[in-house]
Amino acid sequence: MWIEQSRRRLFLDMHFPDWPQRQTATHFEPERIARAVRDARFDSVVLFAKCQYGNFYYDTRLGHKHSGLGEQDFFRETAAHLQKEGIQVIAYYSVAWDEWQAKENAHWRVQQADGTTGTDEFRWSTLCLNTPYRQVVKAQLAEIASELHPDGIWVDMTIIGKDACFCPACREKYEERYGEELALPPKAGRARNRFLQFRYDYIEQFYSEIYTLIHEIDPSIQVTNNYWGYPYSSYTMGSRAVGALRCADYVTGEAYTDWTGLSAPGFFPKWLRSVADNRPYEALIGRFIGTWDYTVKPPLQLALECYTAAINGACVTLDDEPFADGGLDWPLYREMGEIFGEIEKRQEWLQGTPLRHGAVFHSQLTKDYYLEEEAFIASIAGAYRMMKEIQSPCEFLFDDALTPEKLRRYRFVFLPQVAVMEPKTAALLLEYVNEGGILVASGETAAYTVRDETPARTNRFEEAFGYRCEGRGDYTITYLLLTDPTLQKAAGERPVTVRSPYIKVKTAGGKALAHVTDPICETTKEHFFHNNLPAPYSQTDFPALLELPYGKGKMYLFTQDVFGQFARYHQVELKHLLQALLAREKRSSPIRFGCSSNVETSVWQQGHSWFVHLVNIAPGMTLCTGNMDSFEARYPRTFEYVDSVPVLHDLAIEVDRPGLKGARQLPDGEPLPIRETETGSVITLPRLTTWATVELLWKERG
Repeated sequence: MWIEQSRRRLFLDMHFPDWPQRQTATHFEPERIARAVRDARFDSVVLFAKCQYGNFYYDTRLGHKHSGLGEQDFFRETAAHLQKEGIQVIAYYSVAWDEWQAKENAHWRVQQADGTTGTDEFRWSTLCLNTPYRQVVKAQLAEIASELHPDGIWVDMTIIGKDACFCPACREKYEERYGEELALPPKAGRARNRFLQFRYDYIEQFYSEIYTLIHEIDPSIQVTNNYWGYPYSSYTMGSRAVGALRCADYVTGEAYTDWTGLSAPGFFPKWLRSVADNRPYEALIGRFIGTWDYTVKPPLQLALECYTAAINGACVTLDDEPFADGGLDWPLYREMGEIFGEIEKRQEWLQGTPLRHGAVFHSQLTKDYYLEEEAFIASIAGAYRMMKEIQSPCEFLFDDALTPEKLRRYRFVFLPQVAVMEPKTAALLLEYVNEGGILVASGETAAYTVRDETPARTNRFEEAFGYRCEGRGDYTITYLLLTDPTLQKAAGERPVTVRSPYIKVKTAGGKALAHVTDPICETTKEHFFHNNLPAPYSQTDFPALLELPYGKGKMYLFTQDVFGQFARYHQVELKHLLQALLAREKRSSPIRFGCSSNVETSVWQQGHSWFVHLVNIAPGMTLCTGNMDSFEARYPRTFEYVDSVPVLHDLAIEVDRPGLKGARQLPDGEPLPIRETETGSVITLPRLTTWATVELLWKERG
């Protein structure tokens, strides 16, 4: 199937208001677009069929065609030229944002509990899919599938909005399901949880309906929806991490660095690969410094972002926006030819089986039922960042798609504040540890399950590992003090700041490796110490880190949120501590690089070869630690740009595996020097500028 081989895509992002007086959408050049796409080495294009204004870009029987097109059938004409060049065409369709329908049928807009329509966080009008608009959408998608014959359909903006929807249709469906009235926006407890699950479920049901509809018309059409289930997406978007993608042929996500930091092109492909579960996945990369603002990133930065997504197995989808009349930034496409030509040249080495080692556990239940979203995001981001810092290959596990087989792929699993856990999930994790797996948990872990749609205390982990939780400590700022001599040697003896309370834990069979130190005071407006944080003051009897054996494996339990701390503050003591714990269990990464984590790395296994990729995306990797808080996407983050990188010389690649037969740098095939060690080999890469690919050839195992 073409979608499995497609790795170089253009997303022609064009939401154009119908403004005849300003000549919007009046100067599209389909044949020139196709030539530019071909020369830029793209293999597929996302082409708009209907935008967020509700304007269609082809001759439709079921909606409003953009008047700027006149007699031009933009989609059909452009698709024909693209397909002549051997380029696949994916039709874009906006669902809940349709300004034309919102004006024609204002009663279809989402409603707040007080009857007002719309939502405060979006400038677009959001339509409710429980109204008759659902049938309009399905009819329009059926027309696109049956009359335009695209290779794929890209469904966008299937969202709801904050504290919505309370329209008559939603109230009726909610009462049918629960036997009670949908009243004020519930803030907590069972009512809020029911409200949340109700929203998730009807979005997923809609995805199922359109997936079936499109495939009944043409089974070859590859369907996806713009995915809002990653950690940074608020519940207001209406998507679960796994459920939102059950009915999709491939998986998509927006890896814009101005939204989520320079780590985004590395983070999102790993996340999407884990969610996709053997389906293809794409990462959207923006050409703009600020999304859709007509600036241009430095060519080097754009190349490095694209290469980073590529080496993590994603189809690299470049998001570009035409000018108001439909013209393109033509010189950009010549530059793109160099970037995507390089990806094309190495494409055969960007597939296979990823080298797996560690995983970060994502708990949808904890996100929904327990933690504030900001704290949840910080913990996930910190766990991922820790994986990067210790140079471990990283993927993600999900509580709503967990199996023994998936767990066994990994030598250890991070549990970042996984407070809410179903009994079946707890049983799977305990089985994993019993068989020899290692868990590294932070904060409350498996402390609650969901009963009657509310969190309820459980002691499954406490019973298995032999500890007892006695509530939270009294301070919001605490300190971790190592008391184990071996770990002190690796990570130091000074108290480590953790900006979170701790869980008071007593243990019968575990070993305390660190203890909590309380601060000198709790900071208030009237009572405070010095200018910033209160100093460490009094060591407690409560452990900050416990070693808890179970069967053949162990859980290391941090009673403070060390992952959330590491997300925001790069404390080298925490990095060294995690490295020491994994070394203690012989779980260090099987491949290590003599460079900082600013270099993105990946390993793909094919037969007796490992293809090792390194992308030098200096000056530094950042990953945001908070939610999108407005339409303009102002995440809590820093802005960076990259217009030069330091060249790295004589970079060591250390592999803990015997039987290396040879190493060569691709694409030229130059042999690389190898030095044998007690556990494997060290390969020396003479020079890394932007992107290096190394093939390691292994002897056949007897």
